Amino acid sequence: MDLDRVIFANLTIEHLLWIAGGIILLLVLVSIFKKLFGKKEESPHYQKTRCQHCGWQGQISRIAGRCPQCNQPLGEQRIQQWQK
Repeated sequence: MDLDRVIFANLTIEHLLWIAGGIILLLVLVSIFKKLFGKKEESPHYQKTRCQHCGWQGQISRIAGRCPQCNQPLGEQRIQQWQK
């Protein structure tokens, strides 16, 4: 394949490949920066909490909300509101 073939005005295939590579690299860098410095959204389905009984801490469901170690009720417990 001839990379010196003129495609438009004075743009060659080689120039277009460099431009496409630069755009892809820019998109990858933007994605990395978003992951590193972006604001992390809190999930509407999970909440961070700590169990007062056994000391476990982590994320639990907002609906059921039970400690995975000792099965004590934690957090909002929305399921209780639905059952009433």
